[in-house]
Parts: sequence; structure tokens; C-alpha cells
Amino acid sequence: MKCYKSILKKIWILILILLLETTNLPVISEKTIAFGLNSNSVLANNSLNDEKIVYSAYDLKNSLKNQLEQRKTSFDIRYKADTTNLTATIESTLNEILKTDDYLESCIKSYQCSYSGYQDDVTINFNFSFYTTKAQEEYVDTQVTAILKDIIKVSMSDDQKEKIIHDYIITHVAYDTTLSRFSAYDALKIGSTVCSGYAQLAYKMLNKSGIETKIVVGKGNNNDHAWNLIKLHDVWYHLDCTWDDPLPDVKGRVLYNYYNLNDKIILKDHMFEKLDYPAATKIYVNQPKIIDEKEFVQFTKPYNTTLVTSTKEWKVNFTKEIDELSLKDKIFIRRQGEIIDFPIILQVSQNKKTVQILHNTHFELGKNYTLYICKDINSINGDINLNNSLKMDFTILN
Repeated sequence: MKCYKSILKKIWILILILLLETTNLPVISEKTIAFGLNSNSVLANNSLNDEKIVYSAYDLKNSLKNQLEQRKTSFDIRYKADTTNLTATIESTLNEILKTDDYLESCIKSYQCSYSGYQDDVTINFNFSFYTTKAQEEYVDTQVTAILKDIIKVSMSDDQKEKIIHDYIITHVAYDTTLSRFSAYDALKIGSTVCSGYAQLAYKMLNKSGIETKIVVGKGNNNDHAWNLIKLHDVWYHLDCTWDDPLPDVKGRVLYNYYNLNDKIILKDHMFEKLDYPAATKIYVNQPKIIDEKEFVQFTKPYNTTLVTSTKEWKVNFTKEIDELSLKDKIFIRRQGEIIDFPIILQVSQNKKTVQILHNTHFELGKNYTLYICKDINSINGDINLNNSLKMDFTILN
């Protein structure tokens, strides 16, 4: 009996050898590799496989990136190219994709892939797990576009854009104490998320506003943490919206303890691989406009202080239709004794003759402010509207 089994075994081996000699293609045995991208990694849910055929590592990268952007959880790619060191090729391809797309990387929980076939012709099966679906990402994009349309105006500087976005996120999102929500989708749909969701939403809003932004993955007080790096005036700074919105959540409270920090300051309680990110070496200064107070004519008497509420919004009327682009840095508010502008939003009326001055952050009770209006504001026809630059002092009563 043993002899019979041995003969059968030899016969099957011989048949396999003959088949291989006939095809002249070495069989590549199936190999599985798995990568967890965070501590909560799980395997992807299976969906209908859709095999793509590629003929180079470059094509593999493009095909894989496309599948990931579509949030496909299970798919096959037939790789008809050099299979030498295939595992390393797959790993480096994915790393290249994620290195250039911080947001995509932050959306992946984990992945597993396996491959089998012949030399220079294998089928690679990928299984991914994401925090969000394609439909949810489309919701994020739609909401971000709508929000930015409402809060961002063409007259705003990048510093003002960042400030208004930072404040919006903190006043509309609360930290998820259940530690079960991880995405920008959760931040927008539910209003609650952990640090990765804060960082993702800031990434989306800032980048879409024209401010280059990255997501930093590291540790905060020795716990896994994510925040942002932003680029203002060709200089990088750290921005941690999560830690500017600490627990317990207080409605309307906005802090700036982790607003545009350099590496030296943030490394006091944050840790990250410095070589993986651009260096942030400078101290942030809000690029203040240098003005000569003598150029501004007081249009209320100095001794007749204007008293207003902390939510006061101003309207400035012109006799001609205003060129909105000429408003940039021409109307601004400063708290007395400071050279940094108070964050405001300029909104031009439909008839183009009225500029409304809005703000999300309340004026501070009891403090004195000055509204400045520069004379070099153009009308649609290009001529100057004002004879003098004007200013008005006001005090916050309640």
C-alpha cells in the first residue's frame, strides 16, 4: 500500500514537471503579505473582483492608485512584468502612492495582498479596509466646497483664510470621546471625530483654499496623534486643531495654543519623524500690514467713542460699484495696541456698492478696536473712490 502511494506521488510530480517543461514558465507560489497602518487595522470586506492588466511597475502604480481613490475594497491586478522581488515592488509602489497623498493614507485602516501565477505573469489580489466609502468622500468634498464658499472671500489673505478655517473646525466639531469616529466625514456629518478627522478636515479645507497642507502622523503626550503642517508665505508651520479644541467641549470656545508652531515648540509635547516632513524652523508672525496712522483720517470724533456689541457687523457704503479684488488688505480691523489684524470676512452686496464686514470670532468685551479703510480701493471702472484713508475707533460694550 505504501509502495502504491509512493508511485502515485511520483506520477503526479512527473506530470507537474512535464507541464512546467511544456510551458517553460516557472510557477510562482502564492504568497500573502499584510500591512496594518494603525492599531485598529482589520481586513477589508470582500467585493466583486475586477481584474486589471498592467505591463509595468508604473502602470501598476496608476492602476492601484485609481482603485484606492475609488475606495475599492477587493480587486485583482494582473501584473505582466518583471516579477523579481515582487513583494518589494508592491510595497514600494504603495508607499510611493501614499507618500504623495497624506489624505488617502489617513483613510486606510489596513490592507492585505496575495499573488500567484508564473514568472513575469502573476495576478495580485488586494484587499483594503477604509474608514470611509467613495460616497462618503464625495459628501465631504461637496460639504467642504459649500462651507468654503460661505466663509472664504477673495479679499482674504492666506493668514485670514487659515484662521477662519481653524475657527470653523473648532466651533463645529467636538472630540469623539468614544474613540470610534476617525474621519472628516464623521466631523461633518456627525460633528464628532478623533484627531485624524480634525486633521483630514483641515487638510481638505486648507488645500482647497490654496494653502498647501500635510497630515502629520506621530504622537502627542505619547499617544497616537495626527495634526497638520501648513505652508504660509513659503514657510511651514504646525497646526493642531484637535488640541486647540480640548475636552470638555465648550461651545464657541477657540484656542490658539497649537496655532502655527515651529518644530522646536511643538516637540515639547508632540513626537514625529522629522525626516518625513518639511522642516518648520521659523516663529510665526502674522505678516502685519505696515501702516502710518497719520494717513488715516478719523471719521468719528476721537472723544465720541462708538459703543457696539461683541457681534457687531459693519456696512461700508460706496457711491460706485466696487472691484472686489481691490479690497484685499484694504479694509481691516485691529485691536488697539496690536499690529495683527482681527479676522474678518468682507462680503460685497449684489449691487457692488456695499461692503459688509463679518466675523465668526466675537470682539472682546471692554476692548477698544479700530476699523481701517484704505483710500486705494478701486471701482469696477478702475478709478479711486476715496479722497482719504479713513479710520473709526469703537469699544465693545456687551
